[in-house]
Amino acid sequence: MPFTIDDLNYDKDSKERMPWEHYTQEFATADPKEIASRLSIPYDEETKKLTLTFLGTQYQITWPDFEVTHTPDDKGFYPLENMIYARILTIRFLLNGVKSESSGKFKTYREMPWGEVYLRQFDGRCIKRLAFSYGNRPGDFRAIMEHISAIPVKHGDIAYEVEIFPEYKIQMILWEGDEEFPPSSQILFSNSEQVMYGILNLVLTTVLLNKVMLLGTSQIQLFIISEKYEEIREDLLSKLDLGTTMIYIENGYRHEKQKGVMCIIPNRKLYSTKEMIHSIDPYAFITITQINEVRGQGFTFERIRYQELPEDRKPAGDRQS
Repeated sequence: MPFTIDDLNYDKDSKERMPWEHYTQEFATADPKEIASRLSIPYDEETKKLTLTFLGTQYQITWPDFEVTHTPDDKGFYPLENMIYARILTIRFLLNGVKSESSGKFKTYREMPWGEVYLRQFDGRCIKRLAFSYGNRPGDFRAIMEHISAIPVKHGDIAYEVEIFPEYKIQMILWEGDEEFPPSSQILFSNSEQVMYGILNLVLTTVLLNKVMLLGTSQIQLFIISEKYEEIREDLLSKLDLGTTMIYIENGYRHEKQKGVMCIIPNRKLYSTKEMIHSIDPYAFITITQINEVRGQGFTFERIRYQELPEDRKPAGDRQS
């Protein structure tokens, strides 16, 4: 179902609901051809769809109702479809932004218009979170940045440039911690004030960056029911390098006993995992649940990979002869 205002679950005077009502009404009366011309983005008059790239994913946005779909890719993270702050930031960009070419210069948050007003919150929610979430996990930081099509740049110990909208870029810089000094970080904004304007945009961008950084900690739980559970288990272990748990189940219609496959995966692997499962069994039943934290071996303790297990610890069918 498309995103609607009822999905917000807020009272009418809330800070999310009121702006969303206002901007969708303004968008409905705007001229989509003027938007496309001003931002140099495609507009299909037949389907009434604008095409906009956001965080490395190409989206189609319908006019006048602002329904959003994405061009299929392997990211598994589509904030423009379900995150209200991303949607408000984008609709403001469509209504008021202009095509911009980055000068190559960057500013700190403090130097941005109105940046001083929200600096303390930005420092806590983004800069400190970046440092202490990934200061000792540069590999995870690199994986998240590459997952959203960020480009490596030469700053700090590791740094990436993220393009939120075309030519609207942010640089995320990380210095690793050691025994003497804690990790530190910085986030810089491209010098495109005609694109990035006003305190509301800064607040929305802060929330969006916060969600992006949480990509490395949140996980997805899959539960798979299929007659080909052994083939699925084997490919999850050996081809996708995912841990699995087998659960004895009984179906409710015929009371047939079989096994279900449960696995925990990072968000970025959702697309490839579903593709693999359905290549084995197109009729496999899959439930997908977002979870906030996982603890235990393979997550908060070092993982023993399936390929590294001694042969005598593998199931009999998986052992090398």
